[in-house]
Amino acid sequence: MAAPKILIVPPVVGESVSAAQRAQLDQAIITALRDLGAEPIGAQAVATFANEQTLRSRSGSIAVAQRIGALAVLRYTVKVQGAGLGVQVAVYFTKLGKAVMLEREMAASTIEGQSKAVIEELLRERVEQALDAGDDNRAAAEPPVRLATIFREENPYAAKGLVGWLFIGAAVPLGDDGDVVKAGLRTGAELGYQLRLAKFQSLVIDGLLGFSYNGAKVNGMDGGGSLLTVLFGARYQIHLGRVAIWLGPHFGFGLLHASYSALGFSDSAIGAGFAMNFAFGADVSITRWFAAGVFFDVTKTFVSALDLSGLNPIGGGFDFTNSKFSAATFSIGVAPKFSF
Repeated sequence: MAAPKILIVPPVVGESVSAAQRAQLDQAIITALRDLGAEPIGAQAVATFANEQTLRSRSGSIAVAQRIGALAVLRYTVKVQGAGLGVQVAVYFTKLGKAVMLEREMAASTIEGQSKAVIEELLRERVEQALDAGDDNRAAAEPPVRLATIFREENPYAAKGLVGWLFIGAAVPLGDDGDVVKAGLRTGAELGYQLRLAKFQSLVIDGLLGFSYNGAKVNGMDGGGSLLTVLFGARYQIHLGRVAIWLGPHFGFGLLHASYSALGFSDSAIGAGFAMNFAFGADVSITRWFAAGVFFDVTKTFVSALDLSGLNPIGGGFDFTNSKFSAATFSIGVAPKFSF
């Protein structure tokens, strides 16, 4: 049975704390964790992918702990207080970053005993749950999460960093030609940088490359059209635990192409212009690096009616001079998210 891992962040140490006092406290905390049945993980064990600056960040340390499958992050601050030490110990459980904290005054002669009491008070219940379940972080029961706690605690999934989405779904045309243009394919990719706005909110500044294709049939003639967009904008996200709800506008360039063919005759037209997109969606984080989600969006390209008058195979029987191929689409589909 694997011992639950506890990631220990390098402590914040006051100037008057001697090296001997710090070493005594460090060893007392490690011993208390081992006596409890947990496995202490120090900074050196994760040095290949996390530096001290990352570990000192609360969201960064939680992300590192999740990566190694740790049950919690343990952080502590020590300073000289009276004749002894003032020690503040905080534990952040990796699921939702839920935190508990204790503060103690310790005389030199009681550091070991006081450290053991603090560690047991903060961690005993959760470590025992993990040991009973036969798994560490994944099987440990999570106390009921109150909405107020979600808004008060810093959410690790709102941390800054590079993020991206892939989109695949159905595109439904909007406009005057909805009776002849059929639903088609919508694909796209989005890449941006996520900035933390608050403990549970973030903003992604990004670029979006989108493509949709719709088939059509007019008077027995097959046709179709595609819409290619290159857009830039932002996405606002609210993080509720592992769930993120997002929305945002994008603006840029759109290229619309339409064509029809019949009886060996064909015609096509291309139009370009300003384009915009507004999207809404949600995703659920499966790991720190991957989330599964869905999206809904409307994309509009401001292109004049395409001229398809060249397709007139039967001596003027069909005149497409005034025909419009919809430059607007509504899309729905899946949108996996990747964090780098």
